[in-house]
Amino acid sequence: MISSARTSYSTPNTTYLILDAASITSPTTQSHLKTHLPTSNSKFTKIFSNAALHWILRPLAPSRGSCDLSPLVTFFSSCYDLLAPGGVLVTESGAHGNVAEVHTALVSALIHRGVPPSEARSTSPWFFPSTTLMSTVLTRAGFIVETCEAEFRPTELPGGDVQGWVRLFGQAFLDKIEGFVKEREGGDEEKGRQAREDVVRDVAEAMEGVGRRVEDETFVLGYVRLRIRARKPEGGV
Repeated sequence: MISSARTSYSTPNTTYLILDAASITSPTTQSHLKTHLPTSNSKFTKIFSNAALHWILRPLAPSRGSCDLSPLVTFFSSCYDLLAPGGVLVTESGAHGNVAEVHTALVSALIHRGVPPSEARSTSPWFFPSTTLMSTVLTRAGFIVETCEAEFRPTELPGGDVQGWVRLFGQAFLDKIEGFVKEREGGDEEKGRQAREDVVRDVAEAMEGVGRRVEDETFVLGYVRLRIRARKPEGGV
């Protein structure tokens, strides 16, 4: 993707970098980013993210029963520090309740095959926060929250391919069940691979009565999108 961007969309004032977004809190990363600005005192005017934060923020999410938002606040404080006064953070990602039907089916499939419930839940690679939580986090990080909204956006899967979606986006669950069954069965790799395929099949079958439209056979997942626009105050440092 980056190679294609450099080839097709390069301009004199464009720089493409590959960085681990979760490391944005690191002084080393912050310093590296700033070396690509025009002057040592320059800052960014915009930070934009689309369909990525629900993956990036998963390791920083509060655990069940915890109200510790400090890791999330630290992350967004780092974004705040990179912005010039008046600069904006604009993001779209999954909101609370995003793809709830397939998320539930994946967790249930793991529990059904013996994975402890808490372990099955923690396997999820996603963090889908509410608007209330994100508004609180951004405000604590210093931002003025101009927009923080959730929109239910049913999304049609290309070709109605539920199994393809599960294999691509549910890979963490599939890796978990394959490893779990392999270990339980004394290292039997074939049984691990079979358990993986069984989960794909069972989740797709369970979803048929939920997402398949009878009138045209299209398949729709219940996406809920979280849209944020937050601004660093003009007097912010």
